[in-house]
Order: sequence, then structure tokens, then C-alpha cells
Amino acid sequence: MPPINRSSPKRTVKPFQAALERLGYPLARYGADGYFGHETDEAAALLAEHRGWIADASELLADPLEVPPWLYDLVMEEAEKSAAMPEELHCSPDSLCAHGGSSDLIVDNRAEAWAGRRRRKNPLSAIDTICLHQMAVASVPQRRSPGVEVPDSLRRYGATTGAVYTSNKTGKWERWRKLAIHFAITCGPESRAHWLHDLHYRLPHGHGWNRRSVGIEVEGFFAGCHDLQTGTHKGFWKPKSRPNRLPMVPTEAQLAAGRAACRFISAEIARQGGRIQFIGAHRQSYGIKASDPGALIWKGIALPIMEELNLTEAPELPHKKYKGKPIPECWNPNNRGIDY
Repeated sequence: MPPINRSSPKRTVKPFQAALERLGYPLARYGADGYFGHETDEAAALLAEHRGWIADASELLADPLEVPPWLYDLVMEEAEKSAAMPEELHCSPDSLCAHGGSSDLIVDNRAEAWAGRRRRKNPLSAIDTICLHQMAVASVPQRRSPGVEVPDSLRRYGATTGAVYTSNKTGKWERWRKLAIHFAITCGPESRAHWLHDLHYRLPHGHGWNRRSVGIEVEGFFAGCHDLQTGTHKGFWKPKSRPNRLPMVPTEAQLAAGRAACRFISAEIARQGGRIQFIGAHRQSYGIKASDPGALIWKGIALPIMEELNLTEAPELPHKKYKGKPIPECWNPNNRGIDY
């Protein structure tokens, strides 16, 4: 067949657009309307890059505006395979230890979480990303503690000890039972990863990530950039009622619970025949969320998990108003020159 372009008939374009959406590449502005344009072209190019069919999406985004026949065939073939897969991900508590999690760090609270969040599902083949968030709130009081040991997983970035704003109490997971998120990581010295919803549910947690990710919320309020050696920070939101609030430092228990959740997600998706390839931040899909999840969460969870599980830093996603922002140097020292 000839390439798909602006002159292609609806009967050809619309099934291709529907296939892209099924594979986790939403056409947020126009949907599967049967008209070929930049939105469809960009979604197809991103899918091709993420699947390893091309080295870079830019290869397909140059003029003329079209999708080559080989890419059309691959997309339709993958969508057909996806349609044949079971929609349910039969996750069970028994799989926690066997598939990368730890019964000491992950608590199955799906029965207590609000079932009203479970309305739509993602096809397994579309789930390729773990998306990290910070809650920007805590369920227990925080305090400034002098001489607190900085978490081991953050010491590689130069910090050792110092006065930090943290919690000597463990967060109350029940406060988060209605969150639209798959895992909630409580704060404090006995932090746990609370499993709220099966991994296939499409929850409205991360804008462009919703159709292709499993979401993790980390309890606490953290700065966008936070230097533990100097105590300086920027990109920190605080309510008017808390003018003296300082950014928190996560406990090692909290970071360990976050990493345990990532291991479990990756292993469980693989058990079902899928593959987690990326770890992403909310700022990458919705630029106004520049501090989400923040430097310390990224350094303590994302960077070690990327190395351990051979995951890739997720790409920035388009948004019609707030384009996704890349991971800055203050989060990942390898991203030199990328400002917060």
C-alpha cells in the first residue's frame, strides 16, 4: 500500500489512529477522526522510536508528512496482538516476593482502596513506563531534626549529615485510599509501598502518561532542586498558611519502599508478557509540574532503579498548553546543561 498522508481516505487513516491509541499513544486533540495530520504523524514516530524500530523519532518527522508502509504494517500488527491479549492483569499478593517485591516493604491495600477509581483499563502492551510523583503534602507532622543521617542512597551525591526537615512518624496510608494512583509510598521511618489498584487500571495521575504507565505517589513535600550539602533549594511550593515550611528529605525507608515498588511493577508486567522500559516524572508530561517528583526522589528512586533494571529515562511528552520538561541536571548529574 502507499504511505499514509493527508490525501489518504478515512477508511485507511481511522483504523491506524485507533491502533496507535490502543498501543498507548493517545491523540488527545483530535482523536481517531480519520484525518491525517501532525498529531498522528508525531504519535507514530514516537511509537516507532520507543519500540526500537528507528533510532530517533525525528527520522520520520521530516517532510513530507507521511507514515511509510512498513510502519503502518507494524503498528496494525502490534495492535492486533494487543487485542488478543487478556485485559486483566491477575496480580496477586503471592507474587510480591516472587516477582521483585518484598512483603516487608509492599502492603496490598487494594481491597481497602476506593474502587470508584477503577473505570478504564490499559492494554498490557501499552504499559511501558513507571511514573513518579510527589504528593506535596504529608499526613503526619514534620520537624526540623539536627544531625539526622542523610539516606544512604543520597550520599553518593555528596551529602552526609546535617539538619533536615523530616518525619519521625510514619504516614497514615488510609488518608490516600482514594488517590488515583497505583502505589502510595508513605513517609517516615517505617515507610511502606501501599498497593492501591491493579496495574492495568488507567488512572488520571500523569496526563500523557495515563495510557501507558503505572503511577507511584511519594508522600511528602519536596523541593524541585535540593542541595543537601549547602541546604539550598529552589522550586519549592508552600501554602500561604505555612510560610515557614521547609522542603522535606525522604527517609531511607521511604526511598527503599519506592524502589521495591518499581521492582515489583517491572517484574509483574514482565510476568504478564509486557515490558517496562522507562521511568518518568510528571514534569515530563505536564511542564507546569516542574517539581514533580523532585530531585531527592529522582536521585533516591529513579536513578538506582534505572541502573539496576536497565531502564531508560522517559522522553518528554507533548501537551497543548504545558509541554513536558526534560529531567534537569540537578536531578541527574549526567544531564549536563539541562536547567531546572
